[in-house]
Amino acid sequence: MRKHLDIRGFFQIVIPPVIYVIIQRIAGYVVVFGMTLMSFGAMTGILRGRSFSVNLDWNEMGFVAMALAALVSIPLFLSMKNRDELQYPSDYRYEPVARWRYVYVPAVGFLMAVGTNQLISLLNIDRFFPGYEETSQTLYAMNVWAELVVLGILVPIVEELIFRAVVYERIRRYCSVTAAALWTSFFFGVYHGNMSQGIYAFLLSLLMVYVKEKYHTMTAPILFHMSANIYSVLATETALVDWVTESLELYLAVMVLSFAISLLAIWRIQEEVAPERVKKNREWHNDSENYNTNL
Repeated sequence: MRKHLDIRGFFQIVIPPVIYVIIQRIAGYVVVFGMTLMSFGAMTGILRGRSFSVNLDWNEMGFVAMALAALVSIPLFLSMKNRDELQYPSDYRYEPVARWRYVYVPAVGFLMAVGTNQLISLLNIDRFFPGYEETSQTLYAMNVWAELVVLGILVPIVEELIFRAVVYERIRRYCSVTAAALWTSFFFGVYHGNMSQGIYAFLLSLLMVYVKEKYHTMTAPILFHMSANIYSVLATETALVDWVTESLELYLAVMVLSFAISLLAIWRIQEEVAPERVKKNREWHNDSENYNTNL
């Protein structure tokens, strides 16, 4: 039975991403403070005849702060997810999906990132709604290996814990899967802070909810998100897609082909992935009936 959304329920939904934004801000201050101390140490060392330099610019410090915020936030939001599951236990569990069937997920994530990125670039949304360029300077401020670790691994894990594991499941208490997917994706798009990334995040979020519901595990949306972000890093930092821009015809062909193969993989997920639902033994939930959380 669905609950009625009240003020407390609304704040439970919006607070997790707000907390993460606050953590990011605090991490930024910590990094700036740390760099200030290091700069002071460098000056002191120079006066004492020792060589020591600090060469991070503002965008690089922003990247370090993003990595620090993700590392701090992963255990926090994992704990929040686990507390929610204790407070609202399910009557059922799902049998694990065969591991080889997860191969569809990163394939869809990577190819949908290709097609959606190309579509947004083709529409030239940044021309009318600027903001992405400034964000990208921080996202891609370091070398490709650091970006693959932070943007390709850490950020997908923490964002999936926030938006698909906590926010989506909390919205799901009040409405249908479709409505919860739309609202979660809307919040995910707004969180990204600019129109280009917002549209991209909204569209991919719908698919991340889809694979979560099909596989009934957080592994699926995390793999999807990782593969999409890895494509973005490689497309930005390497010559991976430079050849695509040689002609409009080639550009459109690659975009359409990416969407077509993605839809084929989604069709295979729809046909092949159907984990068996098994009723749980409720005894272990007895101690959680009065469990409460304010987040």
